Amino acid sequence: MSLRLLKILSLCSVSIVLLACTSTSSIPTAITAPLEMSEWETRLPTEQGAVKITFILPQHAWAEFQLFDGKPSDLNSALVRLILNDQNCTSGHLGSINYNQSESEDLFRYFEKEAVWNQTNTIILKWNTNKQTTATLNSEAISIDTYGHVDRLKIISKISPIKVLKLEYLPL
Repeated sequence: MSLRLLKILSLCSVSIVLLACTSTSSIPTAITAPLEMSEWETRLPTEQGAVKITFILPQHAWAEFQLFDGKPSDLNSALVRLILNDQNCTSGHLGSINYNQSESEDLFRYFEKEAVWNQTNTIILKWNTNKQTTATLNSEAISIDTYGHVDRLKIISKISPIKVLKLEYLPL
């Protein structure tokens, strides 16, 4: 092997190693979930991150996307509940956030736009180590503070199953 070729290969090797060490991966990690579900739960991989859920919910169903600090013991132990129901709605599911800033406080905030019945909708749930959570329903976001750290996601659908088209973890 010539000295010039050896120098070029060495330089390329060093460049590849440096590039690999300096680049960060922003590729989302898919979380395996059933296509249609009535209840499903998973542990979230880090102390901060985001989950993007693309779904279709039938007209008469209602669904909850719940974030927990630890294993869920009951519905009231969720730090954050994004609730979709079609009570008194004309074209979709009314979305609300139910959350606690302390163990005794139960607060609600509502999304202005409905999640359209039988059509594709997207929810992004984002949390960080400062106990802040942002819930986005399609393009509308609500940010809240919670009293615990998020480490588990649970999805519940009543009356009819929710059809999850895509569920992915997005590291921050």
